Amino acid sequence: MNKKLLIVSALILPMLLINNTINSSPNGAPGARTGSPGDGGGTCFTSGCHTGAPTETVGILTTNVPAEGYTPNTAYTVTVTLTGTGNKGFQVSPQNITGTELGTLAAGTGSWVIGKYITHSTPKNTATAVWTFQWTAPAKGTGDVNFYGAFAITRNTTKTQVLKVTEKLGSGIQESDLFSINVFPNPVSNQLNLLFNNNTKNAVIDLLDLNGKEILHKELNNNTAENAIDVSTIKEGNYIVKILADNNIYYKKISINH
Repeated sequence: MNKKLLIVSALILPMLLINNTINSSPNGAPGARTGSPGDGGGTCFTSGCHTGAPTETVGILTTNVPAEGYTPNTAYTVTVTLTGTGNKGFQVSPQNITGTELGTLAAGTGSWVIGKYITHSTPKNTATAVWTFQWTAPAKGTGDVNFYGAFAITRNTTKTQVLKVTEKLGSGIQESDLFSINVFPNPVSNQLNLLFNNNTKNAVIDLLDLNGKEILHKELNNNTAENAIDVSTIKEGNYIVKILADNNIYYKKISINH
């Protein structure tokens, strides 16, 4: 009986070891696993590489981009910090909502770039695992950039994070021609109106102060030709309306005067 148990154990143990590693990615995650809209929401969990469903988190992915936003064509450091027991890895990509890479990635120690993604080249199993790499910001007028990240701590624990960085804007910003959208009145007291061209489908509106800080965010649709934004509670001053519509970004300076 003992001899039979030894034989069975000898057969099962390699199978368990194979099963524990077959879906892992020790040399980096395959592409399109960040959970971004452009990746179709795909993660390490949905691919079958990991068994733990991802939880949304903050603080894993950080940058040294200042609070007022990134300066176009400037290099910044991005840091991934994972804590816990077991092997750890990651994948990060700076994208817009359609999946286009925004800016340029450059690998650091222990990471490499695959297309528009950066991922670990070797996993780390220290209690606190840290990777740093470089991101060169995109050209002027690109606007907000979302860093989408997927992170694994062993096969059973996965996390995701979206880190948004804004473009630095100043009082000298040049307004874009609003061929398809009319913004009025200006100055505005309580209600800012946006009149869309019939060809404009959807728009994302951000109200920014002159340092580029987001004051208000709203998504609009063109079910009606005109949409309104309530600015009655925003303090008086000069602001920038940033409009993302039809894959174009428009800027309009306005004054709020109650």
